[in-house]
Amino acid sequence: MSNLLETLSRELGTDARSEALRRHPELESMPAEQLIEAVEEILQFQNWPVTTEYCEKALHVLSAGGELGRLAAQYADPTPKGFTPRADEDEFLRTAPLSEVRDYLLAKHQTEAP
Repeated sequence: MSNLLETLSRELGTDARSEALRRHPELESMPAEQLIEAVEEILQFQNWPVTTEYCEKALHVLSAGGELGRLAAQYADPTPKGFTPRADEDEFLRTAPLSEVRDYLLAKHQTEAP
């Protein structure tokens, strides 16, 4: 466990990671190591103490600066949940009707047609 998590767990009297995910479920998809590192950098840069209050402020700084979004995108699963690629994908893409290929690719990449 990182020093940051240990310090916050002592302050909170509960597991800091679990509490952070309870308060901010959007953090679930982000690797804890990179998120902790980013929060620690903000705390250090701002010369803030390691407290729950200042970690919340650091998360706000990261969010406002777009860093949380970049972290989430960098580590996001590129395949949408619930989508299962076809076993015959290559063949399907070459031979299926265009409308079916379009629907398949839209579902695969979760994008909307122009």
